[in-house]
Amino acid sequence: MAEYLTPGLYIESVSGAPVLESASTSIGGFVGIAERGPINVPIFITSWNAYITNFAGGMTSPFIANSDLAYAVYGFFQNGGKKCYVVRTANEASATKSVVVFDFASAPANPPVITAKDEGSWGNELILNVSANADNPDNFDFKLYLSSATAGNLIETLEGLSNDTNSADYWVDNVNGNSKFIHAVSGELALPTANATFEQGLDGIESISTADWSTSLSSLDQVDDVSFLCMPGQTTAALNGALMTYCENRKDVFALVDLPSTTATATDAVTIRKNMSCDVGAVVYPWIKVSDPLSNTGQLRACPACGHVMGVYARIIAERGVWKAPAGTEATIRGAIETLVNLTTGDTDVLNPAGVITIVSKPNSGIVVWGARSLSSDSSMKYVSDVLLDVFIKKSIYQGTQQFVFEPNDAITWSKVRTTVQAFLDTLWRDGGLFGAEASEAYYVKCDEDLNTPDVRNQGRLICEVGYASKKPAEFVVFRVNHEVSGS
Repeated sequence: MAEYLTPGLYIESVSGAPVLESASTSIGGFVGIAERGPINVPIFITSWNAYITNFAGGMTSPFIANSDLAYAVYGFFQNGGKKCYVVRTANEASATKSVVVFDFASAPANPPVITAKDEGSWGNELILNVSANADNPDNFDFKLYLSSATAGNLIETLEGLSNDTNSADYWVDNVNGNSKFIHAVSGELALPTANATFEQGLDGIESISTADWSTSLSSLDQVDDVSFLCMPGQTTAALNGALMTYCENRKDVFALVDLPSTTATATDAVTIRKNMSCDVGAVVYPWIKVSDPLSNTGQLRACPACGHVMGVYARIIAERGVWKAPAGTEATIRGAIETLVNLTTGDTDVLNPAGVITIVSKPNSGIVVWGARSLSSDSSMKYVSDVLLDVFIKKSIYQGTQQFVFEPNDAITWSKVRTTVQAFLDTLWRDGGLFGAEASEAYYVKCDEDLNTPDVRNQGRLICEVGYASKKPAEFVVFRVNHEVSGS
């Protein structure tokens, strides 16, 4: 309570229950192989151009033959995804950065050391040229030109560099602060006018192991707002298991799992599915075919569907809400030209009850996501929308009630907690996210002395009980047609 000493009029601000903000529900996560970028560091990407800048800058194409990552990320943005995190995977012990090799007429005793900015063989294609300003014989004003042997063109120019360590244009600071491709290791050596190439860069993917993939997954521990996660093209039992285990342990990230591209029949798919279980995940089948930018003849490339489906999920969540099952004729997969396996109605009769989300072609709709079953063994979490809504509610409550930690554990705080959560659930119900004609049918929030007994309070715990009624998708729409005309 404020202390009042001088008589007068005082105005105090009184705060009511805080407003609980909705958690993000459509941010993607990708773990895979790229030519460039820091290893095991989640990079926040908001566009396809941002992916190119971070993971393929200076390359002739962001798409590479031995990785499905770029195809999946492109499919995510193509299908309506807006934001995602991308993690580049490699064996950190064997991945190395390219090192500059100067072409000196007479080599100095200690030439400066410059490396490619990121690990990988991509750096071996760099060509460096340092040119002094002819009007400045003391070499305190020169230019650095960087080209790519693969791209065949100039990719970067840095001008006005100086060898004076006291200058604001000192070349080391300039390179490390402005270059997108190289890093100056030496700090006290003059940069000579010379040509240079790079060598010794290694990708670190030849010896990549399950442990390396797990390390990349764990790097996402520092990211709180990722909603979905996939490992495009990595479909072995061990790697699918690592993906599902990571999401299972986190409980707030939904795994999108692809079956191997060699899964040729619905029976094969069901056999693999039976060995999977994940409370927060779904398995998608089959792979799709997309136009391949690496082909000069317009050939199609088989592509795991996880990135494209993730984009569809993000699009439907944004347009319809997290409670809407992300499937049906509106769940068109943009960019999918064919499916690797053409599923029949008989196939989906087998796959859907087994919990495999199918990708099929529908007349007048194209290739669509035609299934909404999750991998959860909990019957109340049977559908993808069940799981996503549950994660959304729990994550929103968790993030929005942090301010109550260390507050007095009394009726005043219980009331604030109850009011805060009720307001959130009421908004969710009014938006159509919960089942029930009345609010009392849709949710309840209990936080009182019945739950918070003296023993509970003495343990430093405050308990709030929340219940809600989720909507189930109309998975089977049945029309009963009577062949006789009769009154109702």
